[in-house]
Amino acid sequence: MATILIVEDEKAIFNASLFVKKGIGYAIALDKIINTTGDSEPCFRPLSPTLEAGLCIVWKKYQVFSKASKEFLRLLKSEWENGI
Repeated sequence: MATILIVEDEKAIFNASLFVKKGIGYAIALDKIINTTGDSEPCFRPLSPTLEAGLCIVWKKYQVFSKASKEFLRLLKSEWENGI
C-alpha cells in the first residue's frame, strides 16, 4: 500500500525534493518553491485541470521584526494595496 506524505512549508518541500531526487517518491508543490530549472533533477509539471490555492501571510501579534523582515512586509503591503 502506498503512503502519502503531506507537507506544508518550504523546508518540508525541500526535504521532500531530496527524496524525489533519490527516486523514492513524488512531490506536489506550488511552482517556484524549489529549484526546477537548468540542471536541477526535479522538474515541474503543472496539474491539469489547474488547481489554485489561496495563501496567507501570518505572524505573531507582537512580533519583533528584523530590518529585512520589516522591509519585506512593507513591500508586501504596498503590493497588496496596489492590487497585486
